[in-house]
Amino acid sequence: MNNGTKLGRVFQALTRPKRLKLVIFFVTSVCNAKCRTCFYWEELNRRGELTWDEIQTLSRTMPRFTDLWLSGGEPMLRRELTDIVHLFYLENGVRWVNLPTNGLLPARTGEWVERILVENPALRLDLNVAMDGLYEMQDSIRAVPGNFAKTLQTLEAMQPCRRNYSNLRVNINTVICAENFEHVLEIADFVKEHCEVDGHYFNIIRGNAPDPALKQVPTERLPALYKDLQNVYRHYAPTILKRLHGIERALGEAWYQGTLALHNKIQLENIDSPHPWPMPCTAGETSIVIDYNGDVRACELRGKLANLRDYDCDFRRFWDAQTRRDELDSIVRDQCWCTHVCFIHDSLRHSKKALLYDVPVTYLESRFGSARSHE
Repeated sequence: MNNGTKLGRVFQALTRPKRLKLVIFFVTSVCNAKCRTCFYWEELNRRGELTWDEIQTLSRTMPRFTDLWLSGGEPMLRRELTDIVHLFYLENGVRWVNLPTNGLLPARTGEWVERILVENPALRLDLNVAMDGLYEMQDSIRAVPGNFAKTLQTLEAMQPCRRNYSNLRVNINTVICAENFEHVLEIADFVKEHCEVDGHYFNIIRGNAPDPALKQVPTERLPALYKDLQNVYRHYAPTILKRLHGIERALGEAWYQGTLALHNKIQLENIDSPHPWPMPCTAGETSIVIDYNGDVRACELRGKLANLRDYDCDFRRFWDAQTRRDELDSIVRDQCWCTHVCFIHDSLRHSKKALLYDVPVTYLESRFGSARSHE
């Protein structure tokens, strides 16, 4: 397929009707960490997670969708994790899985990631390893002695798969909070110098964290930090887009950097109070959140709409219910703009204006604005 054909498919996608594309699935509430930044801490280590049989019923009654972003708890503690991925790959056409991990189970992570890649050859898998600090800071923020050492072991365990499977990307994910704010760029430098990864992403702390002090980020300094982080994103862009060439590569790198810059811009505008996004929020329309126990929400930051068990785990019945349609109206009415990057990203990729205007403009602003050299 030539570059023109590939780019043509992107523009064709913009004309298609909105439909479910992204499912965020909390596969378990069980967690072996006690992260002080966690927005989900009140739901951790509870009973009642969906059984394997219920998940199979759910899959059978769901439409085809392409993106499955897993969450928890710690996904690596869900016994059927690889089976869950394979199920949605076969039955629902999933072709992109985001798999976060706290990095505490290096051997299992290496084994299960390879199994996923072998069983699902057309799947793109992003393994996102958490690193919120270096050495004792990582252990402190995540409240697990030895977490930093385990994180490095997990990254090392992933290198054989990373070398052998071009559809695997190993990334670092850093939550920006009050405790690590002064050290974010040090973390970025450490990762570039000592870790073999494909990307490094940064998101501001969100939700109801168990340690409220960590939310006291100096917001007046965030613009300068975000400018510096654009240089980090620029560093990884060639790796992320290594399979593209020529004009498609150049456009891809600009779009990648512009998208991340737009994420940061929207987060900054919403850090203190809701501020309209440059595109409509499509939560509950192109994306849905399924909790470990079958609770379903349009967005992680909004309330429960229903429990899928009330519909006998028949997703189609829930999707067609008036409850969900009413929630779409409520989202417009409530104007609940937020900093949640998952929904920012999913919404912008369904907006012609965001993709064809806001992303390029934000890229140009970030690329040619002043920033500390961080190459």
